[in-house]
Amino acid sequence: MSSDWFSTRVAAKREEATGIFSYELVDPEDKELPAFEAGAHLDVKLGDKIRQFSLSNAPSERHRYVLVVQRELNGRGGSAAFV
Repeated sequence: MSSDWFSTRVAAKREEATGIFSYELVDPEDKELPAFEAGAHLDVKLGDKIRQFSLSNAPSERHRYVLVVQRELNGRGGSAAFV
């Protein structure tokens, strides 16, 4: 993945299980997102923090990124800010 920052919007949020949410991120102008490989992570700016989340969709799906986030009560704040 590129190291350049870009904006996305949340197109969908789903509760997959108790405390676990998936987020579908898309380009604000519905353009293709940068390519990625299986197992890739996405750096996400959450306020003044940057956290990494695993991409869980197929690399062929360039129209979206899907992140799955489990709320960690004793974490460093990334999941709390996201969820």
